[in-house]
Amino acid sequence: MIAVESLTHIYPRTRRGPARTALDALSLTVAEGEFAILSGPNGSGKTTLFRILCGVIRPSAGAVRVAGHDLLADAAPAWARLLRRGGACGIAWNTLVARRDAAATILADAGLGPVDTGPYLAFRHRVDQAIVRDILVAVKP
Repeated sequence: MIAVESLTHIYPRTRRGPARTALDALSLTVAEGEFAILSGPNGSGKTTLFRILCGVIRPSAGAVRVAGHDLLADAAPAWARLLRRGGACGIAWNTLVARRDAAATILADAGLGPVDTGPYLAFRHRVDQAIVRDILVAVKP
């Protein structure tokens, strides 16, 4: 199942024009085995929705869940249970999919302490010129 909850995407203002809202609080569910067709006029947000679903861009607000799961939010508590005191885990992700502060909050909510100082802040991993990844390290206190 794919569930889109209150998905909004606003393209920022450019030199050529004002900010544009491509998706405004869109919610929809496509159940497992269901067939869905998305249609609409030019500029109605179809391509923007698919770019968000594929992780090419991130939404301004809202959430997308696949089979009821948010991968990071569902995995972080399990990592916290597996780590020993003082143990650490590192995650790398496509920065277009999740914001660093959102990932840090999810880790902190699971009982892990995101490390915001030291050499970890210098870690960056560029897969290619189109995908920029960020790395976040969290330690179990």
